[in-house]
Amino acid sequence: MAKLSEKRREALALVAAGYTSKEAALQLDISPRSFDDRIEAACRILGVATRNEAARIYRSVEGDPERLRGEPLRVGESSVSDAWKAQQPVDRHLHVSDALIFDQRASWHGDRRGLRPGIRPSDLGVTGKLLAIVGGAIALLAVAILLVTSASALGTFFGV
Repeated sequence: MAKLSEKRREALALVAAGYTSKEAALQLDISPRSFDDRIEAACRILGVATRNEAARIYRSVEGDPERLRGEPLRVGESSVSDAWKAQQPVDRHLHVSDALIFDQRASWHGDRRGLRPGIRPSDLGVTGKLLAIVGGAIALLAVAILLVTSASALGTFFGV
């Protein structure tokens, strides 16, 4: 940890506190890319692959080996009382009073392939989008001309 510069230790402290790159960069008044560069350099120096591993090392060296935000909470056997365990069904999940269980995904969080067949705007390049806009404008102009011609024909038919 002594090999790390003050700026890299500061960046690791923010990762250990649970900040995203954008949030931490805002705190340090640098770009998110510069922040990521500091974290990557710290990972190389510490010999770890991920920023969470580096943050875990930082926390253990700093004397605060607390769980990182977003990591799963591991509950040891000693922390669960026997009376509480006796109330739980053996063949089912443990029920925690403040936990939420989602049995299905939200309707808007479906598979992209199943939403709508056809071409999406993201599939088109700049030229394709421009052609689609021009084609739509021509179609609207044709409809307008057709309506004006129809109104004119009806006007002459009824003598108006």
